[in-house]
Amino acid sequence: MRCTIISSILALLLVAACGRHDDGPADKTILEQAKPYYDEACASYQPSQTPRCDRATFVASQTTLCGDHYGLAQYEITPGQWMRDTTECYPDESKSQCSRDTYLWVMFDAYKRGDFARLQRIKDYGEAHDWVMCVGDDDRVSIKPLVSLLNKILDGQNLVGEADAMPDDLDVVTKALAGFRGHLVAGYLWFRGDVLHGLTTNVTLRLIKEETPASPWFSSLFHRFDSKDTDQGGTLELLKVADGDYGWGSSPPQFHKAATYKVLEGF
Repeated sequence: MRCTIISSILALLLVAACGRHDDGPADKTILEQAKPYYDEACASYQPSQTPRCDRATFVASQTTLCGDHYGLAQYEITPGQWMRDTTECYPDESKSQCSRDTYLWVMFDAYKRGDFARLQRIKDYGEAHDWVMCVGDDDRVSIKPLVSLLNKILDGQNLVGEADAMPDDLDVVTKALAGFRGHLVAGYLWFRGDVLHGLTTNVTLRLIKEETPASPWFSSLFHRFDSKDTDQGGTLELLKVADGDYGWGSSPPQFHKAATYKVLEGF
């Protein structure tokens, strides 16, 4: 069965865009029931809840979802260069000084706020350093997979016809989509779907949802961007669970709950 799914993914990623789907905001009744979970998630999140060397990622994501209440700017160590924390993590506590997850959410937040100066700083730094944004393992320090989306936002580069592939050199045969990789890919596809007004294929989000079925965020993304199964009722039930297994130990429950509401809202 998995071989069939993998074959379908590989085929779909080679197909040019033939129409995008975004179901947009959920029904008003679902939004009304989901809103208290969002409010509580934004009010209760504290950066100290997340491990120090993943802190910038979740401060960036919570800022994107809840507003600028958590001191995101302090993680931009030099113009356009964002680090995992304000003090060094590499090499003792992490395999790199920076994180692609951080850059993803810093860019998403800037896009939603219209902060094109921040995006331009990232582009300027990236171009000057061949998109290697810090010191560390090669597969962690380059943001080249995000460049086409960055150029689309800043320069109006035409991405019509480009398939909605993963944000890294994903080997769908041997690499799982649970854990931090699931978070990275799901966040990227949400960002991409927002910029391009929909996704051309939802196969990847289906896999992410199936590998971490307790996450209301993954569920909400799948149903929003699926052209057939748009029922968010199951997402609402997952949102009501106090503590779910969201697939990545660093991921605070507030993130999944706040992100779920924003997906349902059409953000």
